[in-house]
Amino acid sequence: MSCRVTGHPPPEIRWYKEGSQFQSSSRILLSAIPKECHTLTIVSAEEEDLGSYRCVATNPGGEASTSCTLIVSELPTCPAVPEVTQVDGDGALLLWKPVESSEPVTYSIQYRTEGGEWRTLAEGVADSCYTASKLSVGAVYSFRVACVNKAGMGPYSEQSAETTIGEEQEWHIPLIHTIPSRAEDEDSKPESRLPLFPMHESYTFLSEINRGRFSIIKQCRDEFTQKLFAAKVTPYNADKRHLVLREYHILKRLRHTHVVQLQAAFITPKYLVLIEELCAGQELLHNLAERDSYSELEVREFLLQILSAVQYLHSNHILHLDLKSDNMVVNENNVLKIVDFGCAQAYTAGKPLIVEKIKEQSENRAPEILEGKGVGPETDIWSIGVLTFVMLSGDWPFASDIDCEKEKNIKIGKIKFGRCYPGLSEGAVHFVKCSLNNKPWGRPSASDCIVLPWLCGDQASKQRHSVVSFPTAKLHGYLREREKRRSYHCTKLEVPIQ
Repeated sequence: MSCRVTGHPPPEIRWYKEGSQFQSSSRILLSAIPKECHTLTIVSAEEEDLGSYRCVATNPGGEASTSCTLIVSELPTCPAVPEVTQVDGDGALLLWKPVESSEPVTYSIQYRTEGGEWRTLAEGVADSCYTASKLSVGAVYSFRVACVNKAGMGPYSEQSAETTIGEEQEWHIPLIHTIPSRAEDEDSKPESRLPLFPMHESYTFLSEINRGRFSIIKQCRDEFTQKLFAAKVTPYNADKRHLVLREYHILKRLRHTHVVQLQAAFITPKYLVLIEELCAGQELLHNLAERDSYSELEVREFLLQILSAVQYLHSNHILHLDLKSDNMVVNENNVLKIVDFGCAQAYTAGKPLIVEKIKEQSENRAPEILEGKGVGPETDIWSIGVLTFVMLSGDWPFASDIDCEKEKNIKIGKIKFGRCYPGLSEGAVHFVKCSLNNKPWGRPSASDCIVLPWLCGDQASKQRHSVVSFPTAKLHGYLREREKRRSYHCTKLEVPIQ
């Protein structure tokens, strides 16, 4: 143990263990080398040496002290089995659950091919994820990890499932990049030791576009092509990494006109960054509110785009689970895109999905969520029904001045049609009733919705139903109230990106 001491006049130095002063002995050596650096050396430390040590400096000007505790460092425990979550070309992304430890740890990673010996892939890995590269394409690999601390290396984990490197993919999304933490200079000023985000050098981050409950969206530019993209930055804890990566795994599978396109992804020990196409435009309800008026025709055109995307998601066994205006952007040509998949999950047809957590947006929660039951494709249809009602009313379908009444209205399916704009067609009312059925099995599928006469009728029928125009003053009021709630729930996190 060492302690640097300065003072004038030169201070007297005393050492204490558990409050009792002690002197040098044959096994415990006290020295000052150089003059201002005082050291305590324990030769062949034993169990009786464990405990709290304090160095006290005293001169006529006063007293100062510092202390430390000597403990036994044990070998770390065995990590969980690593998982190969993506393969791309000659690379693979490995993830594993971090080992709980009160002291700094690193990881050692080994691999082997079929019938081969274990070989070291990497050592000194600080995070519980790693991007392996330059693997043999076509070979079958297994991986294992061990945790290392000051006491040494613990046991290796069980091997991962066998993975073939370089398998063909229908669409190519670059392998997610792992970026280690930036080393900190102990002598640097506090303001310069922010957790800077060392981003891939090909992207320059620009202004903030939006922020939600858990993420921040920034505009960024690819320096190679000068093309603009949107970067979604989501902070996470290491033990929840698999949850934030779920959005990445879902987006990389999707290709649809009305679904945002993933371009690349980066992961650091604290953040996941998804580089997505930049969807220029306005949120859906704001797009309608900026008009002098609108009709059922415009509402139907947006619904057909939403239902087309949701039909595609459900056909690929994906639930969105957060379909609302906030997550839909409309460009100047009235093309709509769904842009946020933070709550999306894969599901098995016919098997209700028990979700761990759904964002607490009470206005969109279906009865099955309030009652703690499993969710399915019909849960997305409910959200579309809520959004449709808002577009046709500038209000919420289950409004009440009493909070408990709101949930009761949802559970019993009591829709406040009296709040809708006058002059709605029978088809519009029928669609809202069907999609907001309080029984999940009573709601139509996305495919059923698309062929409803109200949505797919001939042009003459559509024109007849679009005669009535809806003023936007009421929708403006609805959005003002919603923005107040939204700003309260938005993340306040500031992500330093360079």
